[in-house]
Amino acid sequence: MHSFTDRQGQSWNLDLNISSAKQVRAATEVDLLNVDDGRLFAGVLTDSAKLADVLFVLCQAQAAERNISDEAFGRALAGDSIEAAADALLAEIIAFYPGHKRAALTAALAKMRSLETRMVNAAMDKLNCPETDARLDALVAGIFDRAFATVAG
Repeated sequence: MHSFTDRQGQSWNLDLNISSAKQVRAATEVDLLNVDDGRLFAGVLTDSAKLADVLFVLCQAQAAERNISDEAFGRALAGDSIEAAADALLAEIIAFYPGHKRAALTAALAKMRSLETRMVNAAMDKLNCPETDARLDALVAGIFDRAFATVAG
């Protein structure tokens, strides 16, 4: 079982099994057990609203015990808690499988995270590049030149 903490400080435990996977699929159309094409991992990491829906189904019994609605559960997920929840879910999915498949999924997830890190680093390099600042300055100057030419003309 893997867990995460929401931004309200509530800890939530995830327990993926056949029954809970079927509940998630029925409620969200997300098949947590279909990991063969890689789309599940990418989808979980990129769609925070879908992630919250999946998590709520997995945590529904705990939420009921705490008298927490789906809406309140979603409000408690933002920022770092979303990343923690996604990490816990991915770890839970990987732990569901037997050793040979678990090893392959672990390697695939590591590659995906490496790619994500490289993409973020490349974006930061572009944003921090002096040429980017020069292009932005030129763009702003052009906008003001056109705006003032229209007003003056």
